[in-house]
Amino acid sequence: AITGNGTIYGTQMSFTTSASIPTTSPIAAWNFFGQSSPATFAATTFNSNLVSTGGLNDITRGATATSSTGSNSFRTTGFKNDGISTSNTDYFQTTLQPAAGFTLSIDSIKARFNGTTTFVGTVGVTSQFAYSLDNTIFTLIGSPSTSTSFKLSVDLSSIAALQNIASGTTVYIRYYASGLTITGGWGFASPTIADTSNGLEFMGVLSPVSTSPTLSSTSLPSFGNVCISSMPNPNTFTISGTNLTAGDITVGPLAGYTFASTAGGSYSSTLTISQSGSTLASTPVYVMFMPTAVQSYNGNISVSGGGASAINVAVVGSGISGTAVVSSATASGITPTGATVSGNLTQGCSTVSSYGIQYSTTSGFTPGTGTNVPSTNLSGTTFTSSLSGLAPTTTYYYVAYAIIGSNTSYGTQLSFTTTDVPIVPTLLASTLQDFGNVCIGNTTTPRSFDITGFNLSAASITVGPLAGFSFATSSAGTYSSSLTITQSGGTLAATTVYVIFAPTAVQSYSGNISISGAGAAAIDVVTTGNGTLSSLSVISGDSISVSPNVEIIKGKIDDAGCSPVVSYGIEYSSFQNFILGTGIKVASTNLNANDSTFSSTLTGLIQNTAYYYRAYVSNNAGTVYGEQKLFITSAIPTGLTIYSNPLIRGRSVHYTLSGINLTDHYLVRIYDISGRLVFSKPLYYQLGVNFIDDNFVLPSTLSCGVYSFQVVSPEFRIQKMVLIADYTGPFGWRPF
Repeated sequence: AITGNGTIYGTQMSFTTSASIPTTSPIAAWNFFGQSSPATFAATTFNSNLVSTGGLNDITRGATATSSTGSNSFRTTGFKNDGISTSNTDYFQTTLQPAAGFTLSIDSIKARFNGTTTFVGTVGVTSQFAYSLDNTIFTLIGSPSTSTSFKLSVDLSSIAALQNIASGTTVYIRYYASGLTITGGWGFASPTIADTSNGLEFMGVLSPVSTSPTLSSTSLPSFGNVCISSMPNPNTFTISGTNLTAGDITVGPLAGYTFASTAGGSYSSTLTISQSGSTLASTPVYVMFMPTAVQSYNGNISVSGGGASAINVAVVGSGISGTAVVSSATASGITPTGATVSGNLTQGCSTVSSYGIQYSTTSGFTPGTGTNVPSTNLSGTTFTSSLSGLAPTTTYYYVAYAIIGSNTSYGTQLSFTTTDVPIVPTLLASTLQDFGNVCIGNTTTPRSFDITGFNLSAASITVGPLAGFSFATSSAGTYSSSLTITQSGGTLAATTVYVIFAPTAVQSYSGNISISGAGAAAIDVVTTGNGTLSSLSVISGDSISVSPNVEIIKGKIDDAGCSPVVSYGIEYSSFQNFILGTGIKVASTNLNANDSTFSSTLTGLIQNTAYYYRAYVSNNAGTVYGEQKLFITSAIPTGLTIYSNPLIRGRSVHYTLSGINLTDHYLVRIYDISGRLVFSKPLYYQLGVNFIDDNFVLPSTLSCGVYSFQVVSPEFRIQKMVLIADYTGPFGWRPF
């Protein structure tokens, strides 16, 4: 400072300028003015902090991107029209490597082109850059750009791999292109020697790498309020360092806090971390807070050493004491039967075992005599309790409470009044039975539901409309698409609404029948019904064996369709999968009206034989069949069996004979008691059958009495004695 007495100087100090100030500017550029067909070309602008030796400042070519002639350009006819792929060898390549002591961040690429008009055409040339950090795996940058423009700018700032590139790392940048022809020339170009005419340039920064010793840390979570003389669990932060000198790192001290290198370690007012210099990997520091006074212990934990400037780690913590304090707060959400009541609780350093709201209908009630509603939702210092089962239009008095040890603290008494029960006009309805599937053109019998109402106005009630359904107030009444019910208001006693369903199309008519009016909110009665041209269907039932020649077969008409049934029964055959209609039909007339079942009796069957059968049903639309099923008739008894004894004159005689050889000629003969032949009948059977199953009518001319019934052949005879009698009706027979 210059004064009247001369110039006065302060103490001498010093400073050091930084290595460079990073700026965003061209760090490498190639101006091709004056070039015609170079195979490679060195950068005309190249930052001094980039490595330029070994050709690292050259632009080079892929194997199939050989040079071609073009004024003031770096061109090739090798790009062709085969699209863009990192496996292609038609590319231009540049390299950038930061020098020692610097990092490289590339912001963008700017390029200027020229080429033959046939290669560009009206569509344009497709261009795309790619990068690699190992000259092997290349990653395409962004999306391909197709344009007739001769300029291109590509943003690289969001590509993390191209930011803060360490010295010694080489970045390889390739340019790919695809045009309209396989022979046209294309490449970078510089129309003038000026910097603004660079054919290719990279924008970015080269930043000096700091070599100063540096310490850094993570943040330390807050301890908050801690009761004095108590010891909460430790919190932790980490320390790391770069370019450190050898020497210990010291943590602390700070009043109220102690430090250790492990959570369960030995805590002391300071912590020493030994390290050998250079880089300190992330190292945890555990911090214990034990306040001894009611005060704030907020501050900074000092971390120093290793030749670095000391850093501070902020810490927040306060010592507190005192018992819990509870206070009553507001009531909200008040309804005729409930409310939500809140309270405040500051726990202090005491243990609160329970807290909540106590209430009563008595003003000034003694705390402890009301009804407790505990809470468990303390958030910060606020909690709520939900009171339910209250009476409408009633004043309730409440206090907040907290149980601390063996004592209970209470807040100030407050009150609220429940609201009145609102008078709401209400309509109610019972359910309506499902109509199911109904043939179109038919009308169902009525189904019904009941409507009741409360607090209604005197306005009418409207039922419907709903397509396909009609309504009336009596089962036999006049049905219409909607129904009006008049009523005088107040309470509506149960009123029956009758509903019929008459579909006119094959579709679902399911929906909601609207009921509205009388000042009440509209309600819906759900109904289901479908219009159908129902298909005739029948189920083949089980078989019941009666004898070797008789079987009873059951069936069920599953759906009678939409026209009357004209016939039903069983069709059978001895052939499996017989053609429908070619079997023997046995009609039935015994349909059960309750469950739609029926049966047919099949007679004249052959013993021990497999038969196949199906139930059938017919209406005007045709005949349908059930599934094919099988039964096997029972075998006839061994030897000669006569199925009725006595034999009745003029009636059928059924007999069987098993275990014979029908290659012989057999006769049935009947002899009287004196041995006189009175009846003879020859038998004709298919060769190879080993049984006789036969019926014949016994002559009515034979006298009543005892006879010998024989089956004979030239080499065989078997007989049984029988009695021939007269039929006297359902109560017996007469032997004379």
